[in-house]
Amino acid sequence: MDNKKLAEYIMAISNFKCIRAEDRITLNSYLADSAKILAKIELNLPLENDIDNHEKLWGHTWLIDGNSHEVLYKKWSDFKESLKN
Repeated sequence: MDNKKLAEYIMAISNFKCIRAEDRITLNSYLADSAKILAKIELNLPLENDIDNHEKLWGHTWLIDGNSHEVLYKKWSDFKESLKN
């Protein structure tokens, strides 16, 4: 697991300059949920269904602002891929 990949994902969300107000709510949801995952990793707590739940969050939302959905989801995918190693 590459915690750096998760940190990069979190920073990408927090640094994203969105124009659409609708996206701010979604971005805050991604940020809060990913912060919980990071906290559990740092505290050596089991992730249980946290990765699947975050993936479902992505599946049930869509960012309207430009290509932000693809850009941010790529960061999430990079972290998920690191879980396999």
